Amino acid sequence: MRIFSFSILVSIALCSPLVAEVFTPAPGTPLRKEILDAVRVPAIHTFGAPVEFHVTRLEVEGGVAFAMATVKRLNGVEIDLTQTPMFLRGEGEDVSEAVIQAFVKRVDGQWVVEAPQPMEGSNLLWPQYAIGSDGVWLLGPPYCEDYSAFIFPGACE
Repeated sequence: MRIFSFSILVSIALCSPLVAEVFTPAPGTPLRKEILDAVRVPAIHTFGAPVEFHVTRLEVEGGVAFAMATVKRLNGVEIDLTQTPMFLRGEGEDVSEAVIQAFVKRVDGQWVVEAPQPMEGSNLLWPQYAIGSDGVWLLGPPYCEDYSAFIFPGACE
């Protein structure tokens, strides 16, 4: 009877889909560092180096993550947006604060912020990160498949 019960439990476990839970990697962990290092690439492109993050939200589910952080200079010094590469390129005139939000994916064993994805039937691109605190950018069909755990409830229905 014990063997039969054990066999049933193993069968149920093997047939059940594996569901990854959303969690926040603790400060100082290798996972948190790897994800934030991936976000650092677009942050430096936008704000210039050096940067450090004051994390507002960092969530991971399986091989995908969502990060939102205020970007500062070392030792918590505020960034002067008018002195950033973004501003000097003539971009970001509507950005009022140094905040980055990004979808991050594990690709070939490395965490990356992927390149923007083309919108179907358009020359426009779906971004994988945004600057500023407006979260509306992350609503849309391309994000629902991989990142639905991090998107506002009901946005992917």
